[in-house]
Amino acid sequence: MSALREVLHRSNHDLGLRTGLRDGDPDVLTGFDLTEEEARALLAGDENALYRLLGDTKYFFIRENGNYDDDDGLTA
Repeated sequence: MSALREVLHRSNHDLGLRTGLRDGDPDVLTGFDLTEEEARALLAGDENALYRLLGDTKYFFIRENGNYDDDDGLTA
């Protein structure tokens, strides 16, 4: 598993990591063998860049400005 996939997988189960990513804290990525581009995309919450870096182009343009929020801007 690539380091990027490892971070994303672990963030599903590790609240501290997920919170650090959401807050843009670079310290949460210590110990992961990420490229600068991968770390930047994770800390920025840039979903488009993450999909591109993962090689998953199916959902590449789902959100113009990807983020970790659940709010998709739609109202009920």
